Amino acid sequence: MFPQFLRARATLLAALLSVFAPESQAADLFALPEAPELPEEPVEWGSNWYLRGDVGIQQVHVPSLSAYFAPLANQTLVSGGLGGGYQFNDWLRADVTIDRSVFRKAAVTGQYWCPYQMVGLNNLVSGAAVGVLANPNDTCSQYSQATLSRTSVLANAYLDLGHFWGFTPYVGAGVGMTYGSASSSVGYFRNADGGLWGPDLTLPAGYPAVWLYPNGGSYPIQLPFNLTNWNTWETRTSWQFAWNVMAGVSYDVTQNFKVDVGYRYLNAGKYTGLPAYTPQGVYVPPMTRDITSQEVRVGFRVTTN
Repeated sequence: MFPQFLRARATLLAALLSVFAPESQAADLFALPEAPELPEEPVEWGSNWYLRGDVGIQQVHVPSLSAYFAPLANQTLVSGGLGGGYQFNDWLRADVTIDRSVFRKAAVTGQYWCPYQMVGLNNLVSGAAVGVLANPNDTCSQYSQATLSRTSVLANAYLDLGHFWGFTPYVGAGVGMTYGSASSSVGYFRNADGGLWGPDLTLPAGYPAVWLYPNGGSYPIQLPFNLTNWNTWETRTSWQFAWNVMAGVSYDVTQNFKVDVGYRYLNAGKYTGLPAYTPQGVYVPPMTRDITSQEVRVGFRVTTN
């Protein structure tokens, strides 16, 4: 009886193994393998972006700012700018810059006999008494001022020509727009006391015009004046197409800081000066000319990583 019991237990154990073994094998078959652990690496954000700043000395071909001034020779100005860009690879980078310069001119541009009061003068044509009171030895100085400010926004591309012991020579070019703002003022000041001349010399109705030759001189003045108030102020603004070409070299002070020295030729677009008027009211038309400059610039670039 005991051997039969052993055979029954063996048969039952074999049956149980036959039932549960397939499920165990199936579970092993469909189990997902554990994902391997990847090494953690820091992610750099903006490692190729950079900020830049520049200052420069310009030789500017300045047009006639107003018709009160003759065309000017080259003038030395200081310019400055800021910008930001991106280094695509070891050879190519691009940026957008905004820079500004201001030119001012002031001078005494004439001496004039300035009457200061209406007085009686025998007019043989009409029999009326009309004229001006003036000291022919006391003149007025015509003091003219003009200002031209240039703000240029340019998109530039640069080709870096290799890297040698920390130095990187480059060439570049860019296009954009220039905002120009011009103003002109003219004041007449009495030489005797420095005061601003501006009397009311309006000729009364019904009186004819009279030509005067003060102090027996050959320079005539007609009454009434076309411009009773000779002091004037004018302003003009405009947007113009601009372009520039550049060449220079940068030096790596550190991995993230570069010093840049370069040359730039800038054409800031056409400029039309402001008109002028003679004391007798004669219109003097303005001149139109390109604003061009040659610059030596020193700047820096800082990467943002």
